[in-house]
Amino acid sequence: HAYLDDHLLSTLPSTTMAAWVSAMTGVPPAEHGVTGNEYFIRERRELACPAPISFTDSDATLSVYTDHYLDRLVEAPTVYERMRRREPNILIWVAMNHLFRGADHLLLAKRSAIVKAFAGFVEHEVADKIGGHSSPKLYERLDAAAIDAVVDHLAKDPLPDVLTLYISGTDLYAHVAEEGPDQARRTYMHLIDKQLGRVASALRSRGRLDREWVVVLADHGHTPVLDDRKHALAGSDGPPVSVLRQAGFRL
Repeated sequence: HAYLDDHLLSTLPSTTMAAWVSAMTGVPPAEHGVTGNEYFIRERRELACPAPISFTDSDATLSVYTDHYLDRLVEAPTVYERMRRREPNILIWVAMNHLFRGADHLLLAKRSAIVKAFAGFVEHEVADKIGGHSSPKLYERLDAAAIDAVVDHLAKDPLPDVLTLYISGTDLYAHVAEEGPDQARRTYMHLIDKQLGRVASALRSRGRLDREWVVVLADHGHTPVLDDRKHALAGSDGPPVSVLRQAGFRL
């Protein structure tokens, strides 16, 4: 049985970190404090960058997992912390999701796979690394490595009460795919379907699949933009910041 709730909305702007933190806390960016992939914290005069997009630095990416970087930026209780207040002994696993505060275990893909797919994610760099053409293989390897970790742990006791599995490739590949985001998502879901089947098989073999609630979320969609001046974010006199200036904002 399945149910679709089409009333759920992403954040505005629907950037990955702001949207996922909202999904994992249940409150908007104004309350949890994470307003983008990169944003300026005025009170501390500090640039927060849980998902670097303007510079390349693998340390910033890895610190989300190794140093609780995003966990420390979030100013609202996570869904895991709220669950634990109600059920102190609940067992929670999180695989690859950036926000895991309150969980018992963080399951990760191999470090090399994370760095290759996430570190300083810039479209033309990714294309250069894989021969000048966008390919889903780089991201498929990352997701497969994450699911390897999950399946290995599901073979052992005790099994978790809550399991969060973050599949990043659907989003990352849609950003760079030459065929456009709509076809890219369809292509990638065919690739990841067999990987999700491994998780389902592992749960079925442990007698848990028929007793699980499965919730599927996404942080945002991908809307193709026509490649012409009329639809460009940049104005005739410069980069996207000119749009704000033309709207009357003083920057």
